[in-house]
Amino acid sequence: MQTQASAKALFGSEGLLHQIFTFIYTIAHQIGLAAGKGFAYIFNLRFPDNLVDPVGFLTVITLFLILVCLTRKVAIWVVVIGWALMAIRLLMVIFKR
Repeated sequence: MQTQASAKALFGSEGLLHQIFTFIYTIAHQIGLAAGKGFAYIFNLRFPDNLVDPVGFLTVITLFLILVCLTRKVAIWVVVIGWALMAIRLLMVIFKR
């Protein structure tokens, strides 16, 4: 019984995953609308309604990939600096300072 209740809370129509995906869709749709308005303003053309969601989702995915790449670079720098500080500390122990 508890397994069914927890699965429904996670996967149900008002579950956690549903809320997360609804949030992502809302963000992507709003970004697509903004891009469409910008396109219409710049080129003085009507932006097709069926391209709003794809443009929004591509933008969200692109921003996510940029964030992941930046996070990876920051993590590498943290590890390199950590090893450098560890080497300095070991040299201080070796030379008794």
